[in-house]
Parts: sequence; structure tokens; C-alpha cells
Amino acid sequence: MVIVIDYKKCCWKDGACSSCDCKGSSKKCHGCVEVCLVNALVRKN
Repeated sequence: MVIVIDYKKCCWKDGACSSCDCKGSSKKCHGCVEVCLVNALVRKN
């Protein structure tokens, strides 16, 4: 499974997502694809 990123929508800046509260920490990860507020991530087979 591959995660495809739409960079036109993506809010990833300085090593963290600026739209959600996980900030890229694996300890607080809630599944980026499912929680992305701008729908920039899609799972593809």
C-alpha cells in the first residue's frame, strides 16, 4: 500500500503538519490519511 500526497493541498512544513495536532510524532499518530483536514493524502494499492 502506498500513500499518495497531493502537494498542492498539503500543509506539511518544517517537519510537521501545520493543520493537525499530531505534529508528525509517531507517539501521537492518528493515521494521517484518515485525519488530514485538507484531504491531501490518499491510500493506493
